[in-house]
Amino acid sequence: MTSTPMSSLLSPLLRSIGAMDQDILDLYKERGLWPFRSSWTPVLLTLADQPATITALADAHGVGHASMSQRIAAMAKENLVDYARGADARSRVISLTDAGREAMSVARAEWDATEAAISRLDAETGGLLIEAGRRLHAALDERAFGDRIRDELPEVRRSHL
Repeated sequence: MTSTPMSSLLSPLLRSIGAMDQDILDLYKERGLWPFRSSWTPVLLTLADQPATITALADAHGVGHASMSQRIAAMAKENLVDYARGADARSRVISLTDAGREAMSVARAEWDATEAAISRLDAETGGLLIEAGRRLHAALDERAFGDRIRDELPEVRRSHL
């Protein structure tokens, strides 16, 4: 299979994931949770049990510290989480605000409904959806996508930009 400059081999997958995420955002809007991002839900669910540091949240969700820090900053801007000084001057403990706890009912219901819809979609694809995601994740853990791209690039260096 080949691609064109306007269409990547990954385009169907990326369009599908983008459409699924947009549908989730539309559901948040319908239920009065706007602005809200689907990436916030797992963080809210984690914080529902107890406060956590940004490092602990990043580790729990498999993202970098900077990425989680940006996510938390956006959530704090919407008054869903609050910061407190951690065990040392560099760490901050994140907890839910009253608004964050209030958002939990919609976020929990959306999470459960989304997981059920994904399970049904996986069944419709003959079990390929979840298995493909697991295999993709394992392959990228084994060798990063950037390294795979570098293998395909010719050895051309520019002397200046």
